[in-house]
Formats: sequence, C-alpha cells, structure tokens
Amino acid sequence: VSEISLSMHDLCIEQMMDLRAVHMGMKRGNELLDELDHIA
Repeated sequence: VSEISLSMHDLCIEQMMDLRAVHMGMKRGNELLDELDHIA
C-alpha cells in the first residue's frame, strides 16, 4: 500500500510541475504579446 501511495504522490508532484511550467509558459507568451503590441 505504501508503494501505491508513494507513486500517487509522485504523480501529483509531476502534475503540479507541469501546471507550473504551463503557467510560466503562458506568462512568457503574454509578455511577448505585450512587446509585440508596443512594436505595432
């Protein structure tokens, strides 16, 4: 049982990291759009 809960915990951590990476990517994308707006 402990092995299963540990793997579930690892999966949760991986999902959190993925969400953070996506959020960071979106933030960077928004900054790029802002810069393009300034240029245009």
